[in-house]
Amino acid sequence: MADKTYILECKGGKQRKLVVPEEWKVTFGPLIPGERHGQGTLALRFYEGKDKQRAIFTDVQSFRDAAIPLLEKVTKTQSKRHKKNTPEGMKDFVVEARVTEWRDPDDPQDSAPHDEFLALPDDSEDGGEGPF
Repeated sequence: MADKTYILECKGGKQRKLVVPEEWKVTFGPLIPGERHGQGTLALRFYEGKDKQRAIFTDVQSFRDAAIPLLEKVTKTQSKRHKKNTPEGMKDFVVEARVTEWRDPDDPQDSAPHDEFLALPDDSEDGGEGPF
């Protein structure tokens, strides 16, 4: 018997991982049968066989089979304020670095920040005038 893993997105931003036998049936809909969608509490149900209910979750907003790959678009921005001496006197300016990546939210290594791409020069490295 093989197992199937589901990723549940719950109210309050909480995530859960649920492993059930592959042959279990899953349904998602109104808690009370016959209730119109959007008018009441939704329920994620798991059944063993045709009618043996094994679990019900009412705090689930969405769910997916973990075998379906999912990537999130993540944009990180870093900025630094610098001063530059101009003929009109000292001027402030901002340097900004922005990196956008697609990351797997289920992979802890992929969610680690890639800060080396956002490294902006420090004032102390260039004589205090900034990168320009």
